[in-house]
Amino acid sequence: MNYDPNPSRGCGRKKRGGFYLEAGLSPFGRLNVATYCLGSGVETNENLVVDISARGVWLGDLAASFLSGHFVNIHDSWAVPEETADWYTRMVHQVGKPVLFDHVGKAHYSPASFIQELLTYGPSRRVPRPVAEQIANLTPIAIVFCHDDMPLFTSEGQRDELLSILAKAEWTPPQLAPTWRRPTWGLGVDHDDGRDHYLTTVIQAMADDPATQIFLQAVPKARQPFVISWITHVSYVAQKAEETGEAFDDVAAQMRQKNIRVLVFHENESGDEDTGVG
Repeated sequence: MNYDPNPSRGCGRKKRGGFYLEAGLSPFGRLNVATYCLGSGVETNENLVVDISARGVWLGDLAASFLSGHFVNIHDSWAVPEETADWYTRMVHQVGKPVLFDHVGKAHYSPASFIQELLTYGPSRRVPRPVAEQIANLTPIAIVFCHDDMPLFTSEGQRDELLSILAKAEWTPPQLAPTWRRPTWGLGVDHDDGRDHYLTTVIQAMADDPATQIFLQAVPKARQPFVISWITHVSYVAQKAEETGEAFDDVAAQMRQKNIRVLVFHENESGDEDTGVG
């Protein structure tokens, strides 16, 4: 896997003067990305529909959101039910509190194309400076991505029919249990797990398998979480006037105090103008 500081993404490329939430290489030499397909819930009737705004990133309580079935803002009061207290404690221990929630626009990505890009390049999200400065002090922090086109399964029979279609098409659905419900789900900033959830297969089939596409036409879609990754650092891309000399020293010192890295583009890295979505 090759690390590219400014790849061409579905939402564009980095732009001088921009602040970006990113992930770098893990201690194992891999891109620091842990993907978990979520939003199925059909086994336990817990589809997690997260009605977050399509603009901006949001700090939420992931454990409370998963257990309640709706988005819980980090500033919202939420009483942990006694019967789920152990689950809540374990999830907070694994992923922390708060966690970022972000909306993936379908104008730029399908669920499949986003996951492919995530696995190839890692996450990158442009944010305004105040948000960048806030998040820089919280890294590493998990980030949950939501998409409007995730299937909203309403019965176990519906899921079984889909699995039958996949089997006939010689797709091999992996683990059925929802990843986040497994005691050993292993989410961690140095892990690269989660590809064994059956929704990984469903998401790929949504893009590549005609029979799956026909079946899912009758399945409602909703804005649901479908993948989790990690933000390990925040970067600032130096502007032309800040790239060398005293100007660079000044901006580097200023950003270092805020726990923000400074990137300098080479001419072949500047690329297209970034849209601010990726």
